[in-house]
Amino acid sequence: MPGNKRLLIVIDLICHCYPVSIMRTIIDLPDEQTVSLKRLCETRQISFIEAVREAVALYLADAADPQGDEAFGIWKDRNLGGLSCQHELRDERF
Repeated sequence: MPGNKRLLIVIDLICHCYPVSIMRTIIDLPDEQTVSLKRLCETRQISFIEAVREAVALYLADAADPQGDEAFGIWKDRNLGGLSCQHELRDERF
């Protein structure tokens, strides 16, 4: 990307397993994300690396527990179209 500076970051990620191991990795963030993350770190008084570790942990937790998967297909046995279903639900409400 011409004219778009990026910050190259080397991170030591600590795996929460035994024995504790560290993986060094490089990430490339656009300026906008770098500036926003630095502001957040100043506000929360945490290091840049700690913020990245928290973000990775949240991402992994969210990916491990996909929301909505348990509800997928629960109405598959109902023989109603979308409009019929709307009417039925409204009739139950009123």
